[in-house]
Amino acid sequence: MFTQVYKGYKNQLWASVLKFGYWFIVLWGGLLFLWHRDLLPDPFAIPVFSLLILHMAYVKGFLGSLLNSRVFTYLGDISYSVYMVHMPLILTLFVVLLLKGEVPVPSKEVNFVQNWVGAFIFWAIVIAIASATYRFIEQPARNKLRIL
Repeated sequence: MFTQVYKGYKNQLWASVLKFGYWFIVLWGGLLFLWHRDLLPDPFAIPVFSLLILHMAYVKGFLGSLLNSRVFTYLGDISYSVYMVHMPLILTLFVVLLLKGEVPVPSKEVNFVQNWVGAFIFWAIVIAIASATYRFIEQPARNKLRIL
């Protein structure tokens, strides 16, 4: 199945359909609806995410220019560093809370503002650390590997 999607990508079969911006909303909306209702097993979401990625490759207009902006391009450049940094940071935060005697347990009352502020601070720290590891570790390693 994935080889068919890839062959369609190579032959530009999907370009005529996926170039319209509404597919982004349709695919995401469908995923969220189906997940919310527990109607979509996770393995079936993989082809939908493949179509989302293909859609982003073909999309033009506002969404295309937004996704090709410097901010999103930079986030794409540091994405591997973000991937490598986020989990050790989560574990470090968890251990620090345990050492302080604060066991993080789910609460019955959810404070959405506090959760969003915490998530924003967490991701700002992750992006800052990932930017540093990208600049001082990943880029020099790539340059050395090119020489080999």
